[in-house]
Amino acid sequence: MDVNELERRIERLESKLENIDTTFNVFRDVLIKIQNENVQLRRNRDFLLEKHKDLLKKSVNKEKLSQEIRQKLVEPVRSELQEDIQLIKKLTTAKEGIDENSNSSSHLDELFALVMNNDKISLKNAAKYFNVHELQVQDWAQALEDHGLIDIVKNGQEIELRKSSYE
Repeated sequence: MDVNELERRIERLESKLENIDTTFNVFRDVLIKIQNENVQLRRNRDFLLEKHKDLLKKSVNKEKLSQEIRQKLVEPVRSELQEDIQLIKKLTTAKEGIDENSNSSSHLDELFALVMNNDKISLKNAAKYFNVHELQVQDWAQALEDHGLIDIVKNGQEIELRKSSYE
């Protein structure tokens, strides 16, 4: 092997390490956001429990009221917490997958091909396609946009990835 070949390999490894670092930063940011949301959900739960107790004290038919409050207030919060737990499990699994097989450059290529073949795709649908969090797809899309390959456009409440207008 000559020096040029070794330098190219080193450059590729450095690029892959940068991609891993970026992915871990996104993962860290997502976890922090989830933790903050979890704290807020716990506060909401505590507030709802206090309201629940107050209503029970005022109620003549405590059992019926208790069931109604549980169905309307507690169960939706429990459902949200379970969704957060599932998301954390998915993110943990994704992190382990990144540790074992760092191929985010192939994800960039695949995202670029997806946008080019469909003219545009929503960030949400792209995340579903890759089975990753929307923040990860947004990070990949930002890298593609930084190189002028695609455009990231906010369309109402939705973010769309479109073919670059510079073509």
